[in-house]
Amino acid sequence: ALRPSRRFRLPGGRPARVGAAPLPRRRAGQPRILRLTTALFEGAPPDAPPDAALLLATTTGAIERTEQQVLTGQGRPEEARLSELLPAVQEQAGLRGPAAVVSAACASSTAALWHAGRMLRDGETDAVLVVGADALSEFLVSGFASLMALDEKAARPFDRDRAGLNPGEAAGYLLLMSA
Repeated sequence: ALRPSRRFRLPGGRPARVGAAPLPRRRAGQPRILRLTTALFEGAPPDAPPDAALLLATTTGAIERTEQQVLTGQGRPEEARLSELLPAVQEQAGLRGPAAVVSAACASSTAALWHAGRMLRDGETDAVLVVGADALSEFLVSGFASLMALDEKAARPFDRDRAGLNPGEAAGYLLLMSA
């Protein structure tokens, strides 16, 4: 799934190797992360009770909206607000229970799963849909490039000669329910 990107360049003009998801056509300017969750729910709708809680785990949300505003002076940076993404994902999933965003860098999904387990254990809800989603952005790729953390080849996380990582984008979900 990794390929050189024409969209993101490393210092010196080399293309970054990234894993980008095939996305449906743009829907009325929908942020990339919402296009990922749209494709996820259309391909595999969650079988969650309508009153299930939702935890949206994301690292950068719709940061490309802020990038667009800064770099071109166009776009609506308010679309990058996590508070704007949450109701959209909740609607896509067909849920009406409590909802929250968990954004804790690379540990976002792990933190959301912990939070979901706590909610179930404490009897706050009987079902929690944890949705993890992140889209690639110039911010993300250039950030890892500035840290010299990108591998020009496919990443080998358990290899002693590993050279870094290859960022990617995806969306997935896990439904947790009480016994």
